[in-house]
Amino acid sequence: MRKLALVLGMALAASLTARGQFVVPTSYTATPGGTGLYTYFDDTGSQLTDGILGVDNWQADLGHGPAYEWVGWTMGNPSVMFNFASNVTIQTVQIGFNRTEGVNIYLPTSVSIGGTVFPLSSTDIPDGTRAFLNFNGSWTGNSLQVNLAAGGAYTFVDEMKFSTTNVPEPGVAAALLGGVALGWAVWRRRRNS
Repeated sequence: MRKLALVLGMALAASLTARGQFVVPTSYTATPGGTGLYTYFDDTGSQLTDGILGVDNWQADLGHGPAYEWVGWTMGNPSVMFNFASNVTIQTVQIGFNRTEGVNIYLPTSVSIGGTVFPLSSTDIPDGTRAFLNFNGSWTGNSLQVNLAAGGAYTFVDEMKFSTTNVPEPGVAAALLGGVALGWAVWRRRRNS
C-alpha cells in the first residue's frame, strides 16, 4: 500500500507541475471581432495573450473601457493564427470562453486546432460564467491555427494559452489527490493495527 501511495503521489506531483510550462506566441492575426452595444474587437493585437482574464459579467470594465477584456465575434467562423519564436510542440491549448445565453453569447459548436476538430456541447461551461476549456493533442511548428465554429450570435474569448505539456482537467488532479489520501489512510490504518 505504501508503494501505491508513493506512485499516486508522484503522479499527482507530475500532473501539477505540468501546469507551469506555457509558451507565449510572439504575435497573432485574427478575424476582426464584432461590435454591438460594446466594442469587442482586439484593438491591441495582444488581448488574447495578455494574461487579462474576463469576468463572468461580460459587460465588465477592467480599466480599458466597457468589456475590453473580451474579444467577440458575431456569427461567422473566426480564425486566429498564432506565431511562435521557434518550432514548438504544443500539447494543450486552453481557451477562455464566456457563455451567457440570455444575451446571445454561446460557446462555439466546435474548435479546430491545427486541423484537429473538437466538438463542444453548449453546456461545457455553466451559463452566465467564463471558464477555460482544455484541448489536448500534439501540434509541432512555429505557427498554429485555431478556428471557432460559431454556435450563436456571439462567441466571446478572453485568453488563449499554449502548453508544451498536457494540462490535466481539474477533476483529474482532484481524483489523484483523493487516491493519495485514501491510500495513505489505508496504509496508516494497517500499520496501526
